[in-house]
Amino acid sequence: KSGKENAYVGYSPVIGFDGDKILTDFPKGHVIHVVRNPWSGYADTIKRPFPLSAERYGWTWAMMQHHALVFAKRFPDRFHIFRFEDLVASPREAMGGLAKKLGIAWDDALLHPSWNGKKMESVYPWGTIRTPTTEANIATMNELNAEQKAKIKGVTNIMLPYFGYEAMA
Repeated sequence: KSGKENAYVGYSPVIGFDGDKILTDFPKGHVIHVVRNPWSGYADTIKRPFPLSAERYGWTWAMMQHHALVFAKRFPDRFHIFRFEDLVASPREAMGGLAKKLGIAWDDALLHPSWNGKKMESVYPWGTIRTPTTEANIATMNELNAEQKAKIKGVTNIMLPYFGYEAMA
């Protein structure tokens, strides 16, 4: 640690809409966009105080992923897309690749959600993903009924293949 480190961290599932502006404002910065399958994402969203409709969520999800793909192509060394499913299934591989792209040293704290280097067993109160595991993600997706799943798929189906989600739900 040199004391010269700088970091700016923000979280918003739709912050990537402004990816180009962020990268312009921070010429040495990076945007790390984590995409999650839209069914699990929606199932968590409807637990919030002011949930979106399935159609509104689906449109926002699809447009956000479109922007992410455009910015990843425009800024290939600075706009990074990772699937949530890959992060929880193989954190060493996913985070190892990210650390390499960012030019930072490996630390085992990258293997799990942490706060100041200490592992968090539950990610509460940040966001709605309390237990970041493949099993919990699938269980969350399956909280939706068939009609909700179909509405989400109907709006997001163009983007699903880009992330390997076309066979889900």
